[in-house]
Amino acid sequence: MESEDDQVYIPQVKAKLMPKLYQEFETIDDVAAFYNRYAKEAGFSIRSHSSATSKDKKQLIRKEYAGGIPNIGFIQRDLYNYGRTCREEKKGRNGDLLYMHFENEKEKDSSFVYTMDGDEENREFLNAIPRDAPENAPKMIITDQDPAMTKAISEALPQTFHRYCSWHILNNFFEKLDAIKYRDSYQDFHSCIWNSSSREEFDSRWIEIIENSGLSDNKWLESIYEIRSSWIPAYVNHVFSAGMSSSQRPESQHSFFKNYDSKWNSLVEFMVQFKRGLLHQRHYELEDDHINIDEKAKTVMSFDIEDHIAKVYTHKLFYEVQEQLRESFKYKLELVFENVTQEQFKVIRKNIDTCKSRELTYEKKSDFASCSYRTFDSQGFPCRHVLAYLIKIQEVNKLPIQYILKRWTKAARHRVVLDYNGMEIKDNKALLVRRTKLFQHATYAIDKVMVDKLQ
Repeated sequence: MESEDDQVYIPQVKAKLMPKLYQEFETIDDVAAFYNRYAKEAGFSIRSHSSATSKDKKQLIRKEYAGGIPNIGFIQRDLYNYGRTCREEKKGRNGDLLYMHFENEKEKDSSFVYTMDGDEENREFLNAIPRDAPENAPKMIITDQDPAMTKAISEALPQTFHRYCSWHILNNFFEKLDAIKYRDSYQDFHSCIWNSSSREEFDSRWIEIIENSGLSDNKWLESIYEIRSSWIPAYVNHVFSAGMSSSQRPESQHSFFKNYDSKWNSLVEFMVQFKRGLLHQRHYELEDDHINIDEKAKTVMSFDIEDHIAKVYTHKLFYEVQEQLRESFKYKLELVFENVTQEQFKVIRKNIDTCKSRELTYEKKSDFASCSYRTFDSQGFPCRHVLAYLIKIQEVNKLPIQYILKRWTKAARHRVVLDYNGMEIKDNKALLVRRTKLFQHATYAIDKVMVDKLQ
């Protein structure tokens, strides 16, 4: 069977220039002229090679031509070797080439700023998020349980909370438990993990499940319980994560950029391709901006507070908060404690006796209510329990500003950005609008071609 490496490249040449089997010519010069035209069209050159004559040496019976460069008839392995040669030639010059690329970018955009520096291990990265400036470091990093990554993050980014990917851990239940135990216990574990509103509740429920299922001797369950402070929501929801609990969303971004990048790219090629990817991402953002600004979100409850959050939040976030608002009317609040600094409430679902209550604390000085489930801390918007308090106790008709995280609002991108010299950088709105229209025309043309081909 012919392998991929042995597949021969066939040039795309006009039919009238292609040599044909049993084709005849008047003279050998006519043959040479015809084949030279074909070679030129195909992108290679030829030279005279071996020949053969009749026994009496009077008649030419065979004449060969050979390609002048290994550019035609090459196999996949030749292409790989050529690429490797090119990469070898660039070795040691990546830094210089990247410097020249950045200098060209600076000429085009006066606000473009870059610095290039490297330590003994050629690392540039941490200068972008200095470890001695906590406000610049990421709040959270989510990875799988890789020991090397765990050590590196703790040493290089001590201000960052390292969370283990819940998706990876939950997937392991199927492998680490036998089929019967998995069938009988997984849903209990799943509910315990995602529905425990406090650390104490999680611990007690986990221990109860372990005992009831006869899994007390399972070492893997013991190991993930020991690291619960790194992945269980009740233990990690005090740190903002934008609602992420697994590394799947970042991995989807990796997948997106893989369409523009290759492991064989040089640093300059990587920067160029990465910029292409960002331009496409920004185009999609412009489309979202258009929807958020020009299209009205659908309200269903006819409450002033619903109208307000529809004006404030992006459409995606509005519908999430709208669902919390809808659910908030199903709860009642009971004051259980009050002093000069705070009030504490028990939030209970109406007409359901078996439903567990949530604890809500209102701090008088900061004028802020927080729920034991800590939705605002982890996701940046108020949960149904906090909304129930705001509507039924404070009787608000607008969502107070302290409960609105700017990153989820329509105005999130409306801010002043300064360049290296402290000057404001302004978007070229006309260019962005023109670029959006070009994308729309290109999409229309592609769709039309595809439809025509199907017809």
